[in-house]
Amino acid sequence: ALDVVEERLEALGAAGGKEKDKDCYLGELLPLEDGAVHGYVTPTWATLLLVLRDGAVAGNGSEGGVQGDARRRLRALHGAYAKAMAAPLGGGHSGAGWAPGGW
Repeated sequence: ALDVVEERLEALGAAGGKEKDKDCYLGELLPLEDGAVHGYVTPTWATLLLVLRDGAVAGNGSEGGVQGDARRRLRALHGAYAKAMAAPLGGGHSGAGWAPGGW
């Protein structure tokens, strides 16, 4: 999947689009037997990959379908990542339940 990320980024660079016009969501990168890998590259070049199994889409048939659901989940993950990087010593994560699953 990381090879596909590089290919997509090279294609975006070759297209000559402005940096602010580029969407961080790269779309479905790799189809799997029972799902797909979706990619997202942050403005600071952190690469986020999300594996969604078939049938794991929130709201089945809601606006945007699988692509929209993957985009929303990756944006939320990017927000959590940015928050963690802003407070690397854990200042923003006090109390139980800050992590997925409460661990």
